[in-house]
Amino acid sequence: AITSNTMRARRCPSPGEILLPESPWAAVAAAQCKLGSAMPSPRLIATDLDGTPRPAFSHCGAYEFRDTDGDGMPDAWETRFGFNPANPADATLDFDSDGLSNLDEFLNGSNPKAVDSDGDGLNDLQESLAGTNPLEADTDGDFLPDKWELDNGLNPLDPLDNMSDTDGDRFPA
Repeated sequence: AITSNTMRARRCPSPGEILLPESPWAAVAAAQCKLGSAMPSPRLIATDLDGTPRPAFSHCGAYEFRDTDGDGMPDAWETRFGFNPANPADATLDFDSDGLSNLDEFLNGSNPKAVDSDGDGLNDLQESLAGTNPLEADTDGDFLPDKWELDNGLNPLDPLDNMSDTDGDRFPA
């Protein structure tokens, strides 16, 4: 439904032009060209194909899902990180040498050009193996970095283990 809180695009994309999802006007422009002159408020929430909540207008045109070479990585993501959307072989490469292929980096949501996407001292492969979030230095939100928890016998997925006295000094963590 169109609400009174609308957004207007500056222009419609030219035929064949691909607007990347990182562009704030991409989804709005694509949708306006298909649906009329106005879009619903971005406060309306929709979900993408894997169930991730997104602003309702963010997937109009579905440009971010196009995968020209069929390697499992969307063209927009490949372009963003400097890969070739027409080369399926780049999915198996490991640009940052962290042990995860570019496809695995995409699937994990990590940066294929950074060994440690969140800077917590665990490389992206270690994060993947530990089940921690490669984009959060403190996956469980207990104010203890994931690497510190692993190095000190705590569980980086347990938000309550910061109250454990693992060293016997009668003080938590």
